[in-house]
Amino acid sequence: MPVLILTPAAEWQQLRFALRAGRPVYGSELRLVPTSKTKDGVFLTDLVLRGLMEAVAEAPGNPWASTYRLTPVGRYACEYGEYDFDTETSTCRLPVGVEAKSVGATGRLDGTPKVLPVPTAHKKRG
Repeated sequence: MPVLILTPAAEWQQLRFALRAGRPVYGSELRLVPTSKTKDGVFLTDLVLRGLMEAVAEAPGNPWASTYRLTPVGRYACEYGEYDFDTETSTCRLPVGVEAKSVGATGRLDGTPKVLPVPTAHKKRG
């Protein structure tokens, strides 16, 4: 059963960094905040296992030297801050109704305006 999950702040920052880099990034670059949760690199393996990132060039036993890039689910999560989590398989998915081919390179859905139009409050007189 899928559950809608909001992206935790530290994870969102890592995903945004990978998106803004525009290239595969090293695992060592994704350790933005040096905390005890990020010191061994398990968070990188977790991002890959959950389907938010994929390993491009994997260095066996060394997540810091491996390079990673975002999946469509990861790009969507860093733009909208949410994703579906399948509790049966422990993987992240796109929300219902969103297809991987409609998620653009920036994470925004294709055809979505960058800034929504703001309705005008005042009409010009004259």
